[in-house]
Amino acid sequence: MNQKKSTRAAPAFAQLLSTAPGSCKDIRKELEKIHGLRVSGSTYSVLWKNLVGYFGVDGAATVVEDVVDIRIERKALTRLWGKRQKAYVDAMLMGRIGEASKRGRVNLRKTQLVEKHNAELAHRRKRKQVLNHDHIRLPSIDYGRGYNRASAISYLPIERVTIAGSTKLRARSNWLERNLENYLETHWAELDFGLGRVLQLEGRQVGLNNSNEKVDLLAKLGDVLVPIELKIKRAGGSDLTQLQSYRQDLINRGQAPENVLGILVAPQFSSKVLNVVSGSPGIILRWFELPM
Repeated sequence: MNQKKSTRAAPAFAQLLSTAPGSCKDIRKELEKIHGLRVSGSTYSVLWKNLVGYFGVDGAATVVEDVVDIRIERKALTRLWGKRQKAYVDAMLMGRIGEASKRGRVNLRKTQLVEKHNAELAHRRKRKQVLNHDHIRLPSIDYGRGYNRASAISYLPIERVTIAGSTKLRARSNWLERNLENYLETHWAELDFGLGRVLQLEGRQVGLNNSNEKVDLLAKLGDVLVPIELKIKRAGGSDLTQLQSYRQDLINRGQAPENVLGILVAPQFSSKVLNVVSGSPGIILRWFELPM
């Protein structure tokens, strides 16, 4: 058959499928026998569309031509030899089916390679879509008193330090906050929060007052208590207010204000958070990488 193979030929090839002996279901079974694929489609138009998805337009056109020819030849042979000679008819069509299968396999392989290539490109692009923090600069803040008096840069990444070196903390795109919390606890000894000393983890989901509210993590740095609020998405003004509330709870319990250092952890922060933190004592921001 010499049908024109193009996207404009879609109705023609759907029509051509309808000329094959048997029902649409019979044609799907024939396609499965030839190509080993279960192609869905309760109408010829849908069946054609799904074939294009597997083989591309030109490949699908060849597949349609082959299956129609084989169905016509099968019907003629069945008339000649009778339905009881089905095995003999199948044997006579074996060479024809093998040729059709080979042609389909070439086009199917090309389609799969293209899809694989496109998926890899999309994955690489996704991996590259990580927020750039280099342009953000916030003033340092002082905290602690006496021996514990120190200064902290307000905006830094959390780094994980192992024998292989130091890398910025990186979360997975499908993580929830509890996944981030679990990861931080598990790898706590390897984490550098940019304070010059290792934080001691005191607990998770710690209640600081008589309400039901609990801070995600509570750490300690000498005499300095460090409430840490975690966000897996961009942190906004309400998240900062929540951390400020936790900090105030500790001050209300007798801690000196300079001995309470709140850390808000998120992959990025709203402009409101950046503006407020730049002029607020006792709060610093720490970020991690999260593919967008």
